[in-house]
Amino acid sequence: MSDGNGLVGSATQQVTLANVGTTTLTINSIQWSANFSDSNNCNGSLRPGASCRINVRFVPTTTGVLTGTLTITDSDVTSPQVVTLTGTGVAPVLSLSVNVLPFGNQTVNTTSASQTVLVSNTGTAPLIINNIALNGANPNQFTQNNNCPGTLAVDASCTVNVAFRPRSRGNKSANLNVNVAAPATSKSVALTGTGI
Repeated sequence: MSDGNGLVGSATQQVTLANVGTTTLTINSIQWSANFSDSNNCNGSLRPGASCRINVRFVPTTTGVLTGTLTITDSDVTSPQVVTLTGTGVAPVLSLSVNVLPFGNQTVNTTSASQTVLVSNTGTAPLIINNIALNGANPNQFTQNNNCPGTLAVDASCTVNVAFRPRSRGNKSANLNVNVAAPATSKSVALTGTGI
């Protein structure tokens, strides 16, 4: 049984347990491996001709191909019945081309040339970008504009252009924050410049 790809969890897939015998089947336990979970309507026993459903969900804790088993222990002579489970854990990864953008000296009330931050998804699933914003000590001394979509595909990139426009003399600093949805991790770029 393959559960496909999963981040936090996949859609459920169904296993049917049927009693094709002539006596009541007693269900002792239903167990599953790590990275999988189940819910079921099997209530301890099945009369002849009856069946119940076991819903298996892939909930990976890491990336890559993951395997496991669903084990049903019951009163049948073939017990335990084992179903092999497989799935591939995927996750987006946010990568930024730089950690720091130094703008140096800039005349007050003039705007520097833009510097570019490349935002990339180096993971194996689409990256959801919640927002890109400036904060920190002096966010109003910097500007940013970007062409980043709400969802960045695997191996795709977008750009953020940042400029420094000091409103007064002295050292200025801020952070460019790229905020993304879990399971990816948000990151920031430190911005520095001096108004002269």
